[in-house]
Amino acid sequence: MDTADLATLRADYNASLLDTCTINAHTTSEDGNGRLQHTYTPGAAISCGYQPILRALARVEHSPDLTTARAMALLYLPANTAIDTDDRVTITHRNGVSISPTLTYQLATPPVEGLTGTIVTIEQLEP
Repeated sequence: MDTADLATLRADYNASLLDTCTINAHTTSEDGNGRLQHTYTPGAAISCGYQPILRALARVEHSPDLTTARAMALLYLPANTAIDTDDRVTITHRNGVSISPTLTYQLATPPVEGLTGTIVTIEQLEP
């Protein structure tokens, strides 16, 4: 495969990303008492593909008095998207239509860089 073929594959892949999201970059700082403060700064809106995972495949967490299913999804991003395992992702548009409320997720797995793009599994934040 030459560079022209790869460029065509990536262009086709990017054209299939019909949703919009922001990558919310994670930073930490210390407050006056030495406690870590976590901040998430939204980046520019980018094209993405949001695919919820069937509830049966979602993560289930058990505690002595409660069982909770956490919504999970696959997120498809353009190749070489800068995203770190501590970042968060906010889905703002589905198929070009603005959604309200927006959906914010944390990364459940490290990003996987494929030939045409980046794929990551995301899970809903604790309510």
